[in-house]
This record gives sequence, structure tokens and C-alpha cells, in this order.
Amino acid sequence: MRVSAQQVGFLSQAVATQENPELMAVRADLWGNSQAMVLMRCRNSGQCIPFYVSLRWPDAAAASQALRNSNLPSGIAGTAMNSRPVVHASHPAEPAVVRRGEAATLVIQGERLRLELPVICLQDGGVGARIRVMSADRKKNYVAEVVSTKLLKLGM
Repeated sequence: MRVSAQQVGFLSQAVATQENPELMAVRADLWGNSQAMVLMRCRNSGQCIPFYVSLRWPDAAAASQALRNSNLPSGIAGTAMNSRPVVHASHPAEPAVVRRGEAATLVIQGERLRLELPVICLQDGGVGARIRVMSADRKKNYVAEVVSTKLLKLGM
């Protein structure tokens, strides 16, 4: 699959031990109408940790076609992520204070418990918006409410 730099957005930080490591796509999932979320890793696993990028196309048909024509293993390419609930900004008039791909802190608060977790925002959002985030280790996804710049909350 060939894409231009304008189509790519980083959803998480890419950290490498050397400049310009050789990258490969591990999996690509449809994400919304005209985007895909792609898990990337270095061909030599010791050179970087896996990270996510988003790819954008002009429309849903172009996105589906690109994923179908990709060399990714059958059964993974084209798997729709929108089988999970899609979260849209609940307060679109509010200016974004967190941005897709940025690191933030997720506070999980219960009656007798308070946890603070480093997360990566998967969507832009203004104060009060509910957005998708993932843990810094990329193992868990959450839907959290934006409280302020780089601060989100999840009630228990």
C-alpha cells in the first residue's frame, strides 16, 4: 500500500533506537468512514516499539479499496473497527484541548481508589467531550471525558 505523507497521522509516539529504521505494517483496520488505523513496527524489533498511525483517504470507497489491495494477511485487512462503539465529540462547539496522538493523563476515580495512568489520545476533544484513548503500553482502550489540557477522567 503506497500513501503520501499528507495521508498519515501519528496516533502514538514513535520511538526508535536508530534513525530511519525499516518499518512494516502489521495490521490495518477501517476506522470511521475514510480512515484506517495501522499498527506499525520495525522490521528489526529491537529498533523500535510498535506504534499506531492513521491513514486518511478522500472517501470510504478509496479507504476500503486500499485495504483490500494491501498485502496484509487475509482476515485482518478490512476488519472494521467500527464494530466497537464509535465515540464522537459530545461538545463539538468546545475548542479541542487534547489532540489525537498526544500523551495525557487518565484519572480513574472510585469511592476508595484513585489511579493516574499515562494514555495516548486517539481523538481530538474539548472540555466535556468523551473521546477514545489507549494506555501508553497500547494494551487497553478507554472512553474518557476531557477535563482540561492533557487531563481526562473515567468514573467508576
